[in-house]
Amino acid sequence: MGTYTGTDHEDAKLRKSFHTHLYAVVIDPIRRIKLTVEELVLLKAIIFSNSAIENLNSRDIKLLQTESCRYSKILLHSLQVRLGILPGAKRFGDILSIVSCLLKAAQQTRKSYIILSGVLKLQIYDLAFIDAVVFV
Repeated sequence: MGTYTGTDHEDAKLRKSFHTHLYAVVIDPIRRIKLTVEELVLLKAIIFSNSAIENLNSRDIKLLQTESCRYSKILLHSLQVRLGILPGAKRFGDILSIVSCLLKAAQQTRKSYIILSGVLKLQIYDLAFIDAVVFV
């Protein structure tokens, strides 16, 4: 497999396309449902405690499931206190509906990131942004 030999203009175009796709897939769903800061923090905690990670032992999986459940309950309860029982439960469902979307997007973006930075030998200069979004 050869090394990517595109021009600087092509590299910039590819980076811009990557960032645009990353933004559309990750940020748009969050903006669409207008998450508050508190909801976003709890959503991140739920995602961080996702037990669907390869090569974990059963004790670690159990711990992550417990934490995910705990953060989910905190989110549900805070929404129900703020919005009411039924509207809070609906909002909770709306928020959780984007979790699987975000996890799939993170997985696909990781693959793209590896390809762009490894196989194509393309330098991606905005690593802080990518790391903050991709490696949630």
